[in-house]
Amino acid sequence: MEIFKVKDYKRFADSLEDNTGCVVTIRLIGKNHTHYQLDKRGLSLGVLCVDKGELSFAPFVTLDSAQNDQYINAKYIPLFDDFIGLLGVLREMFVED
Repeated sequence: MEIFKVKDYKRFADSLEDNTGCVVTIRLIGKNHTHYQLDKRGLSLGVLCVDKGELSFAPFVTLDSAQNDQYINAKYIPLFDDFIGLLGVLREMFVED
């Protein structure tokens, strides 16, 4: 897996805001380890973790509630379309509009 470098964490947060339309809150965890909470409509969509160049994402948690076992490593993102498809089917089956 490719190592992702973030040279300027504030600029990276601005880029996340521009590309996602989310409000981004930054928490510095340690050297080369930063968490970014992405909020939309006042709700957290999740936390992006950049730790020594490795990316992971914990959906539907906050900076304060995220636990290590909730993060999905970026190497599994190719399965994301399958996951979204599954959520769509479950919504159709179980959620009334």
